[in-house]
Amino acid sequence: MSFDNCCNCSSFRIGNRGKQYVNLCATLLLEVNAADIALKLLRYCQNILTGYSFRSAETCYLLGNIYEDLAASKKDHSVNYVDKARQAYQESLVFRPSYRDAKYRLCYLEGDFPTVLSFSLTPKRKKEHAAEQCTLYLAYLAAHVNGDSSAIVDAAKNCILSTFRFVLPPRPDDFIWCLNTPYALLTATKRKRASCQLLAMDDRGVRYWHQNVTPQAWLDMALTGCTVAYQEKRYDDMVEIAFYAILTAELHEPAAKTVVMDDKSSSLVRVSDRQWQLSRVHLAIAVAAFHMRPAWEMNDSDDRPTWTDRKAFFYDYIRVLVNRHGAMDLAVDLWNPFYALIMDEAVVPNIAVGKWGHFFTKKKGFSMHVQMILANDALRRRGAAYHAYTLYRGIEQSMGKHTPWQVYLGLGILAVNVACRFGMSRKLRAKFYASSMAYLMKYEQLRRSCPEVLYNKARAAQEFGDAAVAVGYYRQCIRLTDLTVCTGDGLELAGVAQLMDYKFRAAFNLRQLLVEKARFVEARALMTTGGPLSWKSFTDGKTAHSRC
Repeated sequence: MSFDNCCNCSSFRIGNRGKQYVNLCATLLLEVNAADIALKLLRYCQNILTGYSFRSAETCYLLGNIYEDLAASKKDHSVNYVDKARQAYQESLVFRPSYRDAKYRLCYLEGDFPTVLSFSLTPKRKKEHAAEQCTLYLAYLAAHVNGDSSAIVDAAKNCILSTFRFVLPPRPDDFIWCLNTPYALLTATKRKRASCQLLAMDDRGVRYWHQNVTPQAWLDMALTGCTVAYQEKRYDDMVEIAFYAILTAELHEPAAKTVVMDDKSSSLVRVSDRQWQLSRVHLAIAVAAFHMRPAWEMNDSDDRPTWTDRKAFFYDYIRVLVNRHGAMDLAVDLWNPFYALIMDEAVVPNIAVGKWGHFFTKKKGFSMHVQMILANDALRRRGAAYHAYTLYRGIEQSMGKHTPWQVYLGLGILAVNVACRFGMSRKLRAKFYASSMAYLMKYEQLRRSCPEVLYNKARAAQEFGDAAVAVGYYRQCIRLTDLTVCTGDGLELAGVAQLMDYKFRAAFNLRQLLVEKARFVEARALMTTGGPLSWKSFTDGKTAHSRC
C-alpha cells in the first residue's frame, strides 16, 4: 500500500504523543532496512498533519539516520544523501546544541578516515583490519566529542599503534637509540605500500559508505594525542604517539596542491602545511624526551645524562628542525626553546653560535630570527653593542614596513648603549641618543601606549643622563599603571602583578632621580602611606585591585 493512495484529508492536528508515535514507526522501518518508506512516512506526515514538522532535534536526527541508510544502499545515485544527512545533523544541533548523538554523527561524517594500514597483512585480513582500525578511529572521535582527556590519549595511541603491530613492539625502550640520535628520525623508516580504503561502519556492522581520505586526519589525531598527553603529563604515551606518527611513510609524501574556486571563478592554489605540522610532531618528540626521566635513567650506570646533557640533546634536535626549514618564518613554539637554549653557555659555546649563524645565512639566505639571535649573542656574551646595533639595522633595512616592534625596541636600547661609550664626541653622542628616541617612538606606535613602553623610554633616558625626560616618563608610567589596574575589571591576577612590577620599578628609579636632584619632599612622598613605594601597595595584585 502506498502513502499516495491514502485519504486526501485537508489537515489533521497531532500532539506530542502522536509525534512520538510517528518517530517510533519511522525508527522501526529503519531497523528493517526500509529507509525509503520511513522517509516517505515523515514527508507524508509533514504535508498532512498540521502539528507535525521537522523543527525538533529528535526528528532531524532521525532524518539524518534515514539519509545515511539511503547513502549506504545507493539506490539513487543522483542524490547526495551524505550531504543531506550532514545538513540534518546540523539542524538538530541548532535546535539542541548539546545533542551528543548528533554531534558524534556529524563529526563522523565530516572526519577523514586514515588510509594507513599495516603492510604485512594478507589480502584476506586487510578487510578485517580496516574494520578494526575504523572502530578505533571512531572511538577516538567519540572521546574527542565527549572531552575525555584520558580516553583521547588511549584511543589515539591504540589507533596509531595498530598499523605497526607487526613491525615494532610498542615499548618506549626501543626508542632510546633514536632519542640519542636526532638525525635518525628525519626520514620515514616504514616501507612504502599502497593504502586501502576504509569501510565506515556503525555499531551494528552495517556498511554505510566509502570515502577516499588523506593522511591529514592521521596527523591531526597524532598532534591532538601528543598535546593532551603533555597536558596530562603522560610523557611515555606522548613519545609513542609522536614516534609512530613520524615513522609513517604516507605523512612524508609531498602534499598535493588543491585548486579552490572563489566567487569570481578565479583559481586559487592552496598548499597543505603538512610539513610544518610534522615539525610540530618532531618538537613533541623532543619535549617528551626531555621530560621522560625513566627513558633516560633506565640504566644504573654512573654515566647518567645530566641536566645539561638533556638540554644539549634538546638543542641539537631543534637545530636540525631549524636547519631544515630554511629562511621561512618558523612557528613560535620552535623558536622560543631554540632561542632560550642557544643563549645558554653551558649548552652552546660562544664560537658555535657565530659559526652556525654564518653558515645558515650563507646557505639558506636572510632570516630575521637568525639575525636577532646573532645580535643578542654579540651583545650578551661579548658586549659588542655596535656590532649588535649594525645587525639590527640590517633587519630593519631588509624588513622595511614589516619590521616588528621587537626590532625597534632592540635598536633603541642598543643606540643608547652606543651613545654611552667612552671616547665619543658630544655631537655623535647626541645623534645616537636622538636616534634611540626615534626608534622608541616607532616602538610605541606599534606597541601602543602602555606602562611597558613608558618604562622602557624612561629607562633609556635615565641611562643617557636626561633626568628631566626620565622623570616625566616615570610619572606617566605610574599614573597609567594606576588607571589600568583600577579600570581593568577583566584583568587577570598575572597581568595585575606585572603592572605592579612596572609601577614599583618606575617609582624606585624615580625616587633615585629625585634624591639626586635634591627634591627630598617629592622623594619622601613616594614612600609614605598610599604612595607607590609604600609596603601596603605591594602585598598582592588582588589587594591593589580592590583598593582602587
